[in-house]
Amino acid sequence: MTILQAMIASKTSGNKRPAYVTNLRQVLDDWFRGQDHRSLATITVDEIENHFASRIAVETRLSAINRLSTLFSFAVRKGWLAVNPCECIKRPIILSNADAAKMLAFIRMKLPRFIPRFALSLFGGLRPEKADQITRDSER
Repeated sequence: MTILQAMIASKTSGNKRPAYVTNLRQVLDDWFRGQDHRSLATITVDEIENHFASRIAVETRLSAINRLSTLFSFAVRKGWLAVNPCECIKRPIILSNADAAKMLAFIRMKLPRFIPRFALSLFGGLRPEKADQITRDSER
């Protein structure tokens, strides 16, 4: 069993949501494409940054780095790796205050039904997929 298979099995048996596990596998399959023979210990911070720099959307880049970090953290916990190189990567800031205000104004004018989802994600820190699960009935 590879480290990737072991981690996916761990996440699946740990009752992680299927959508999360699927996304985790997709990101890691993309990362390892063509380099699955490499030891995790040989992967550098620069390689990680360069690989994910091509992602245009900041949130896509951040999510992908976090998914790869999950693998490295798993390896550290198992004692298979000394450090997680993703801890050395400065995570991108998703939105500045000015950008958030512009986005909120746009959503208010053009897509008002998305205000609750946007507010939960931006101000409450919920991941978009988690914010989608919140309903008015959740308040009760």
